[in-house]
Amino acid sequence: MRVLPKAAAVVAGVLLMTGCGASQATAPPQLAAFDQPATAEDALPDGRDFEEFASFRRIGEVDGALVYAAQGPVEHPWCIVVVVDGPTEDDAVAGGSCADDAVFARRGVSVEVGGLGQHRTATLLPDDFTGQLEDGWEVVGPNLGAPTGA
Repeated sequence: MRVLPKAAAVVAGVLLMTGCGASQATAPPQLAAFDQPATAEDALPDGRDFEEFASFRRIGEVDGALVYAAQGPVEHPWCIVVVVDGPTEDDAVAGGSCADDAVFARRGVSVEVGGLGQHRTATLLPDDFTGQLEDGWEVVGPNLGAPTGA
């Protein structure tokens, strides 16, 4: 009958190790851009509306396109929006993409916007991003990645 206590000890050890792993869960990614109140610069250009997003912060430009961080729905809160102006206001193109905490922390969230002869790609990166960007990409500003040479 000594086998039973040893088996119980092994099970207890596995439970204890599992519990330790769970308590060391990583913190969700952060984006300091949302720590400050929005300014007039953070507003999307006239005629651009992404109703599914709660808030915007302009984080930079990629090859003349305006790039914004946005807060999305609970299940995909990390979003990027790119607005590319065309020759007229009607020719502008815009697009957005969102990610959950795990994807955003690992590789950021990217969007590719194209149309009417315009094409831009950008990646929103979390604060203190330590992952690697795809080949041919570089960090071009705080929280912003773009194709090399953009």
